Amino acid sequence: MNPMLIPEWGTMIRSTIIFVSDIPIVPTKPIDAGMFRFCHTCRKCAEACPYQAISLENEPTWEAHNAANCSGAKKFFLKAENCMKHRLVMGKDWLGCDNCMSSCPFGEGSTSFIHAFVKSTLATTPVFDSFFYNMSKSFGYGHFADPEEWWHGDHAVGGPINTVGTRWHDSWT
Repeated sequence: MNPMLIPEWGTMIRSTIIFVSDIPIVPTKPIDAGMFRFCHTCRKCAEACPYQAISLENEPTWEAHNAANCSGAKKFFLKAENCMKHRLVMGKDWLGCDNCMSSCPFGEGSTSFIHAFVKSTLATTPVFDSFFYNMSKSFGYGHFADPEEWWHGDHAVGGPINTVGTRWHDSWT
């Protein structure tokens, strides 16, 4: 799970590098795009996680699961050890299943005007959160095919551009 969530791409930015510096940078006000508030009602990432690494609780907590969680902020903590067990079993040293990342409604892209509309509405009107969550599920975003069926299925030559559970953006071509 990528712990970073940004308005343009949700969790689909593949960057978890943290830079430590002593450069005197003036802190800026955090961006409130309504995403954290939406996470309280959505929990789609937690539902998509086959390893129960993300809590299904609707409220964030101050209580970290372990020292690696960097306590000190009220948030939805990740049980990274659950992801790591999967990675080791699968023989991967740094990759996870990424179900959580690709199920996030904020990672739906911007190929349709409706996605930009939904993101801007979420930032200002939390009353529609459950409606947008249900619409995301209705359209099949974040749905993952049965692994056995997927691996033996017929896919596009050159990559899984049209497979369920993946995201594609025009800028990647």
